[in-house]
Amino acid sequence: MSTNPQLVLKELRDIANAFAGLENSMSIAQDDVMLTTEEACALMKVSRWTLMRLRKKGLIQFAKLAAGKSGAVRYFRSSLISFLNERKNGGVSCNQNA
Repeated sequence: MSTNPQLVLKELRDIANAFAGLENSMSIAQDDVMLTTEEACALMKVSRWTLMRLRKKGLIQFAKLAAGKSGAVRYFRSSLISFLNERKNGGVSCNQNA
């Protein structure tokens, strides 16, 4: 994170905007837990690359906490559990084409 006050303020605004947009764009329970990439990988027993692939294909829900390529990403535990349950029941595959 930057020490420049203007950049810090911009980053905080980006984070606030990201959270504000979540309420309108996703049907996630208010008490849902947000997981880091490492926590999500451990829960799903997949690599970071597989998690990124699932995210890009729109198979799991996530939130980007800051704008830009290097912005922090958090994953909704309920979405990951739903994906795992669907996969277990034969409904979706990690290797599914986008």
